[in-house]
Amino acid sequence: MKIVKIYLVRHGQTEWNKQKRYQGSKDIGLDNTGLDQAEKLAEKLKNIQWSKVYSSDLQRARKTAETVASKCNFEIPILEVPELREMHFGDWEGQTFTSIEEQFPEKVNAFFADPTPQIIPAGENAESFRERVLKGFEEILTNSSAGDVVLAVTHGGTIRVIVCEVMGLPLKDMWEIEQGNTAINILGIGKDGKMTFESVNDTSHLKL
Repeated sequence: MKIVKIYLVRHGQTEWNKQKRYQGSKDIGLDNTGLDQAEKLAEKLKNIQWSKVYSSDLQRARKTAETVASKCNFEIPILEVPELREMHFGDWEGQTFTSIEEQFPEKVNAFFADPTPQIIPAGENAESFRERVLKGFEEILTNSSAGDVVLAVTHGGTIRVIVCEVMGLPLKDMWEIEQGNTAINILGIGKDGKMTFESVNDTSHLKL
């Protein structure tokens, strides 16, 4: 029996997602497609009675969380957790994937093979990112009680770190975990504290 259920959800699409730019810590809002995705997500989750709703402090995550929360039949605050921000991509932020690949092909290959070393200038390595994310995730766990159903809207990299941690996967494999915009990942926590994912990267609501 799962005594706590946490829905980890990636934010909706932004213009930078569409343009395939490194976004990271930049505070980019949802585009029209992202707003529509958030509405479809909210429709799918509308019958869930949330105990708490969390979001990173970046607007693309918060707007997605607000859209889901607005479907509740009661008012619920959005609790911001800055530690749930996306990885900081340093000097690569704002540049397209293609541009970075053309400029730094060896660094790109190294980063996606194993992001734990410091590869991106002025960026965040995966170990530091992991420590930050797990600190925020631990805050959510600490403030959860038996019977809680929790929503946490965050970012693709953030969710990948948590999936690796729960599944016992090496951090270097994080980029192999798919996370589409508004993907739903359901994490169950049992009486013994054991955590298992009931679903990962569910975007079926976008096909309706």
